[in-house]
Amino acid sequence: MHLTRRSLLPLLLLSLLLAWGHAPLGPEASSQAQARGQAQAVARVEETLVVELPAAVDRCWLLAKEGDLLEVSWEGGSVAVAGAGIRRLRSNTRVIVKDRVALELPFSMDAPRIDVRGVLAAPSVTLRARGWLEVAAGGRLEAERAGKIRLEADVLSLVGPVSCPEGTVDVEARNVLHAGPVELSGAEGGVFSLFCERYVGTVAGVVEACGSTGSGGSVEVQADVRAFSSGSFLATGQRGGRVRFSARDTRLVGALLDASGVEAAGEVEVGTQAPGVESDERWAAETLALASSSRFRANATLGSGGRIVIGSRATTIFQGQVEVQGGAGRGGFVEVSSSGDLSYEGQVEAAGSEGAGELLLDPQNLVIDDATGRLAQYEFVDPNPDGSWASSLIVLSGTSQNVVIGDSGDDLGGSNAGAAYLFDSTTGALLATLTGASANDAVGVTLRALSNGNYVVGASNWDD
Repeated sequence: MHLTRRSLLPLLLLSLLLAWGHAPLGPEASSQAQARGQAQAVARVEETLVVELPAAVDRCWLLAKEGDLLEVSWEGGSVAVAGAGIRRLRSNTRVIVKDRVALELPFSMDAPRIDVRGVLAAPSVTLRARGWLEVAAGGRLEAERAGKIRLEADVLSLVGPVSCPEGTVDVEARNVLHAGPVELSGAEGGVFSLFCERYVGTVAGVVEACGSTGSGGSVEVQADVRAFSSGSFLATGQRGGRVRFSARDTRLVGALLDASGVEAAGEVEVGTQAPGVESDERWAAETLALASSSRFRANATLGSGGRIVIGSRATTIFQGQVEVQGGAGRGGFVEVSSSGDLSYEGQVEAAGSEGAGELLLDPQNLVIDDATGRLAQYEFVDPNPDGSWASSLIVLSGTSQNVVIGDSGDDLGGSNAGAAYLFDSTTGALLATLTGASANDAVGVTLRALSNGNYVVGASNWDD
């Protein structure tokens, strides 16, 4: 049901009458008077908190007050409401979560933009943003053990931790910037699934779905257009789980995909079709480039090695390091393939105490080269190829001499929102990124190195 300002007032009056004998909107008479004066701003309708602010108000803040009270504040006003029994928040303006907001019931939020700058905790959490959704560096999302977190957005930025031990995290967005940990480990590993058009992950973009006493979980990243990652995707356990990473254009530099186990190894797939997809084509990836700094593991300590499959429809450049070793069994199975061209320059370890494993190279055209490190050491890969690249570049002082590349026309966060990418000069891995959140921010239009090893990123029109 869509609530207009005209229909909101009667509902609010009804909710006030119902709340009169139960939970007050705030601290007694002063808050009741405030709520009456701002009736068209915030109302609680049964289990839903409705925020309908004037068009001139571009954001509001959600924070916890004394007891079970929640406060919605904005420039020029605030309203406190009883938080007990709240299951939903629906807002017509940007919502910023501050401090720690802990809710007793499963909770969902729907807003044009959502920023989690504090802690948002509930048995399960669903966030839907029609524009930008960010878990900021100081923010955190928490669901209870074996709970569920679902994130839907046009652009999703994961920097702060997302925690759901042994549970499920589902992500669906157009563009994703992944630069923080997703924690799904426990006695059994949880389940992570991410579906998007474009994905960029730094070394801090980590998914852990590990089982300490049971099986590793399932980790899946699927991008329709392109995916770049330097992160880690772990589904280890007593028995290894499953890791799958695939996009039409897939690039892994300094990444780690690990489904190893103690008793039994799991499986790793790169470039394959998603389960359940009906297609005559085996590979989802059109092009696949795996740098020498990327590692793929499905080892077993007390059993046989696992299974690793890598391939594409047109071009596979394989320079990575693969391990399917069996500590008390045979080595595992590795396939590196392409329906078109395969350049094989990587390393495979498939030893086992009871016999070596198997390596299958199955391309239409094969080039075997003993050169290593070419992609990582001499080429910094554009994490989001969009026609613009390297509008500015600096090499930082100090022992690392890491490289910062600005791309003021980058469109991951919006048209010409821009980005600045920090690369490891040795491995080519993406260490960090600063991305514009609005059209024409032009982040990275200028870069300036400081003598202490830090740097300054210029933006033409920054809009937080």
